[in-house]
Amino acid sequence: MNWCSVGAAQSEIVDTKQAYDLLRARRVNETVNTDGLEADFVVRLALLCVACPELQIVSGFRTYAEQKALYDAWKNGTYQVPVVAVPGTSAHESGRAADVSTTRAWTELHIRAEVFGLVFPVASEAWHVETAKGIGPIAQEEEDMQADEIKTVQITVEGQQYNFADVIGWTLEQLNKLVRDVEEMKRELASR
Repeated sequence: MNWCSVGAAQSEIVDTKQAYDLLRARRVNETVNTDGLEADFVVRLALLCVACPELQIVSGFRTYAEQKALYDAWKNGTYQVPVVAVPGTSAHESGRAADVSTTRAWTELHIRAEVFGLVFPVASEAWHVETAKGIGPIAQEEEDMQADEIKTVQITVEGQQYNFADVIGWTLEQLNKLVRDVEEMKRELASR
C-alpha cells in the first residue's frame, strides 16, 4: 500500500480558506507562518498534505527580517543547513515556498508533489518545496489568484498537460498510474 494516497484530496480542496486551515493544522508549531503564503501555493501544498498524511510544515512565509536572521546565523555557523538564501531573494519571503518534513522517502514525496504542480528545486534541501515554474500566478503574472481560477490551471508533468480540477478528482489508481508513468519516463531518460 502506498503511503501517499489521494484519500480526502478527492473532496476537491479548492476552497482557499479550507486550504489555509489545513496548513495551519499541519504546522510543527504555532510559530510557523502559513497565513502569509500565496493562495495558489497554499491550495497545491494542502492537496499534497492531504495525499501525504505524514507531511508537516516546518517553515512557511518569512519576513525580510526573519530571512536576514536565518542568513546571519548561517553565515556565522550557528544555523546548520547547506544553504540559506540572501535576504530579499528567498521564495519564502514572497509566500511561494515552504519547508516540510516527512517520515517517508523524499524521492517518492518529490514525485507525488509533481502531480500537484510542486517541485523541490534546491538539490541540497530535500525539504524545500515551491510551485513549479510556468504554472500558477507567477506564470500568469497575477499576484492574487482566486479559487475558481486555480481550477483552470494547467499542470505539465513531463510534457503532458493536465487540468488542475481534473487532477483533484482523480482516483488513487489514476494518480498512481500518472506517478508510475512519470517514473518510467525518468528512467528512460536516465538510460539514454
